Amino acid sequence: MEKRRVVRYLSYVFFTFFFFLFVSACSGPISSNDYRYIEGISLKRSSPSSLTLEDFRYDRSGRRKPIMPSQGEVPLLVIPVEFSDFPFSNNDLDSLLRAFGEKENDYWYSLKDYYRESSFNKLSLKPSVADVYEVGMTAGEFMSQTTTSSRRTLDLLREAVEFYRKNSESNLQEFDSNNDGFIDTVYLIYSSPDYRSIGNDDPYKDLTATQKEEFWAYTNWDYSSESDLNSPNPSAYCWLSISFLNDGSISGGDAHTLIHETGHLLGLPDYYNVDQGDASSRVDPLYRDYGPLGGLDMMDLNIGDHNAFSKMALGWLEPVVIDEDASFPLAVELKDSFVGREALVLESPYQSYNNPFSEYILVELYNPGFLNQLDAQTMYRGYYPKNFFMPGLKIYHVDARVRSYRNTLGSVIREEYLDPVDESVLNNDSRSNWHVLEMSNTPSESAAQNYRLLHLLESDGELTFNNLHYEEVGGPIYANNSTLFYPEDGKSTFESKKFKDFFANNDGNGNFLFNDGNQFPYTLRVNGIRGNLNEGYEISITIDVKESEL
Repeated sequence: MEKRRVVRYLSYVFFTFFFFLFVSACSGPISSNDYRYIEGISLKRSSPSSLTLEDFRYDRSGRRKPIMPSQGEVPLLVIPVEFSDFPFSNNDLDSLLRAFGEKENDYWYSLKDYYRESSFNKLSLKPSVADVYEVGMTAGEFMSQTTTSSRRTLDLLREAVEFYRKNSESNLQEFDSNNDGFIDTVYLIYSSPDYRSIGNDDPYKDLTATQKEEFWAYTNWDYSSESDLNSPNPSAYCWLSISFLNDGSISGGDAHTLIHETGHLLGLPDYYNVDQGDASSRVDPLYRDYGPLGGLDMMDLNIGDHNAFSKMALGWLEPVVIDEDASFPLAVELKDSFVGREALVLESPYQSYNNPFSEYILVELYNPGFLNQLDAQTMYRGYYPKNFFMPGLKIYHVDARVRSYRNTLGSVIREEYLDPVDESVLNNDSRSNWHVLEMSNTPSESAAQNYRLLHLLESDGELTFNNLHYEEVGGPIYANNSTLFYPEDGKSTFESKKFKDFFANNDGNGNFLFNDGNQFPYTLRVNGIRGNLNEGYEISITIDVKESEL
């Protein structure tokens, strides 16, 4: 179950201080060092990878898990689910249509518009909103019924889809865009409130805690569903209360949570740490409260745009790479505008980039405009931290290595890492042999508790996202503008010694090592940033290398 945690907002450093940095970073030298924008070369883009998250069709335990296509035109089956004690109002249904993009939305982006822009027009979502499916009982009565499957909402998924199939007189092939015998995705938008937004009149008071918590937002799969090319069956679905569409806008149409859950349907994991705050967890306290992305991401706190790794994994972005014959120091420029984004992949000197599913340093220019702008200017839900509201460089450590699994006589066995991995290998996956992304931002779900899938590095080299004082301060420490790299002393440079504390391994001389044991020979320095919100930004970076490490 993909469940969000409501977390406490910790205050930021004063706005005026960061506003000064924002203006300075865009307008000229700002320190004793001579920071200025240096015209550089544009690096070549990597060859497009055909391997995306859609190719990972099985989970770690070997269950088939159909993933929604991330490119092309993808149909969405949307079924409003009505409980008798919470009939949909006209405003509810209007809010639903605006959130999905079937009516004009005056609050932020609809689901359809968000993914069109985030994917650089590579993904076109086509929602079809069905007539209301009436359950015929109250929400509490429904959830208290004995389930015939692993969870009660799976019963409802099957019932609602069969009702639609019968009444539409359709074989539902129009909802199977990749021809795998499964409906690409089903959205069940239910009429009762989510369990954390209810008032004193609790409609779920007679339910167990587990039953009550089902009234939330999550993505799930019907793992027992069988492929049928002639009449596709449901498997992937999103279960979400109509109340979530009011989180950021009292007039409805808020698609934040809807967009986050769609990320899961596309194969993206949560980037927050599910173990966080769980004092009963068996996870080492050093990693239990770790928040590797600092909250500010669509797959973390439901805010802003998807990051460059997510876009690469979905096939929307080919990063730029350094030629083997490059000479150093090397001045390069990265751009971020309405029409596209450039991100830089830096691997160890012993590897070359083939696809997103390996280990490397990822560098992207953050743009506070476009999909990031609303959440950079307002606090989502009124208490979440603001997104970064100045441009700057984001640097991540990515460990997206893929591991082989096999089922032998009923026992699941982990085998070797495949690095690089190619599509032909995954095409042969079955319930006997399959491959998965081995790392997670949740320690208890990762190959090793101190290995993370995606880790945002903090520009000053001081590690705070480990949240070692989580209980003392009453919640996590989130990222803020000072997390970004920009032309300022102490904020402009990335190199292996300064950031050794962010990595699990080192070479004994104070330099970090990748989790696979390889070195990182490069140093980066931000020279300057220029541009504006309307047209986008570009950033100048100087890359150098220690020849002895090549």
